[in-house]
Amino acid sequence: METIDLRKRDVDNLKLYDLNNDIFNSESKIYVLSEGKWNKPGELFKYLFIRSHSTFANKLFTVSMLNDHRKLLDEDTFIIPDKFVSIDNKISGFTIPLIENNTNLATILNSLDVNPEEKIKYLNELGNILKKLGELKIQGMDLSFGDLHECNFIINHDNDDKLCAVDLDSAYMHTGYPQASHYLVTNPYINQIEGKYHANQFGINIPDKNSDLFCYNMIILNTIAHAKISNLNMNDYYMYVNYLESLGFGEDLIESFKALYDTADNINPSDFLDEINIDRLPEANLGVFKYKKKHNKLK
Repeated sequence: METIDLRKRDVDNLKLYDLNNDIFNSESKIYVLSEGKWNKPGELFKYLFIRSHSTFANKLFTVSMLNDHRKLLDEDTFIIPDKFVSIDNKISGFTIPLIENNTNLATILNSLDVNPEEKIKYLNELGNILKKLGELKIQGMDLSFGDLHECNFIINHDNDDKLCAVDLDSAYMHTGYPQASHYLVTNPYINQIEGKYHANQFGINIPDKNSDLFCYNMIILNTIAHAKISNLNMNDYYMYVNYLESLGFGEDLIESFKALYDTADNINPSDFLDEINIDRLPEANLGVFKYKKKHNKLK
């Protein structure tokens, strides 16, 4: 991979890339690298400030491996980091192609102004991207997202509003050191399910198809509930899923949600998203569920 060489004073003069308030980013600063003597239009610089040497090294390894397998990836869907960046002769991050006209998926899913049909459309596209990972495995590329959450996807308005994966340095190539996953590391229950969600000696879950589908199902549930379903205890989780069933949400979709804390393999529910009962979505709000539960009004 090509390396761009900068000085610390050069970085201090770069413009920070504006992130929407919906987007959390705790591991880097992102700069626009498109002005001045580098003349790199359409590039962002992700400046990593991770303290863990193993985590930092694994991100660079992942970026390098993604480039090695670039020909297998649909680059309209997977936005691949393309150059390392050194600061004062020390590798400090990498560049990412800039898609200027975009909206983060988290902004779409969290908005009360976006209609449910549009949200379901993008949730379906996310499920189809996960299906593509299975196709890649057939071609010899074993890739999992690992840290799969809605902030790591954008809608590219310059390419037919296509959904794209943008934070691929947290992906896992089934070798090296896995990164912590937002929906897995915050969940105290998954490690109680023997033989399903595997962890290394440091307690970090090793990404695979089941862990990716766990995260995907949680994104769907959070969108339906307009709240963090991943934070519910086991009793409330199953009560909530049964509550969705009572609201007329379809059997296949409900089975996908129930499988998350079962020993069976997880399900990709993208083909069942039409089983979301749009007419009852206001009642599916987690706040409504909690109110009914408190006042013994659940069916």
